[in-house]
Amino acid sequence: MTHQHRRTNGISHIGFRPAKPYPYSLETFRVSDLRRRTSAEGMHRTYSYEFYMLLCVTSGRCVQFVDFEPVSCGPGTLLALRPGQAHNFGSPDDWDGWMILFRPEVLLPTRSVSDDPRLVFDLERLPDRLALDAAELDRAADAILRMHEDALMNASERPGASSPGSVPWTDELAADVHALLRYQLYAFVAWLTVVHGQQRAQAPLSSSALQRFRQFQQLVERRFRCRANSDSARRDVGEVLHVNERDVAATSW
Repeated sequence: MTHQHRRTNGISHIGFRPAKPYPYSLETFRVSDLRRRTSAEGMHRTYSYEFYMLLCVTSGRCVQFVDFEPVSCGPGTLLALRPGQAHNFGSPDDWDGWMILFRPEVLLPTRSVSDDPRLVFDLERLPDRLALDAAELDRAADAILRMHEDALMNASERPGASSPGSVPWTDELAADVHALLRYQLYAFVAWLTVVHGQQRAQAPLSSSALQRFRQFQQLVERRFRCRANSDSARRDVGEVLHVNERDVAATSW
């Protein structure tokens, strides 16, 4: 992959510019492949991307930096990086993983006639960091590998290919493969969102304060989505947030 980049305050700004004749707005490759064609200095710079990146660690351990905060990573760690965030691959270098890069326009509009967030593709529902178990990691790696292989479909027939094939390349074929990659990405992220939801449901409440916050969150979503009467909403919020001095003293932070 080639990039268009500039540097400000020690941060290299990277645009999405795949090497021609790659025609799609989504690209997958392994970190080890990137490392082979990038200098050691380049792998340790801090970058700000103009695209989204999903980075799934498949082997080894490292400490990466996201917005200058250290993030410990091991097999099954999946990072979701948004445009504009600062990212450094960190150290050591004896780890590998899959990267999915895609332009913002790959995302479907988040607005919908329905208020149900599940009916739209919203990457913001995905956490910045997700820990996958061994079975989930195998499934994630298989899904990314499928995207990688499908992106190479009929690669030799593309205009500008070094060894043109016998099957003619058409704009319609390119559009169909591009659509396939987009929907594979949507399905992959939807599955990750389900995994995240399962992990949240299984996690025990750590404190009464956290339980009260979740009650407040559910109440706000329910009340204000339905445009409830403001006096009634305030009463209910007050009931959830009411904390006496004994509760405060007993809360562990």
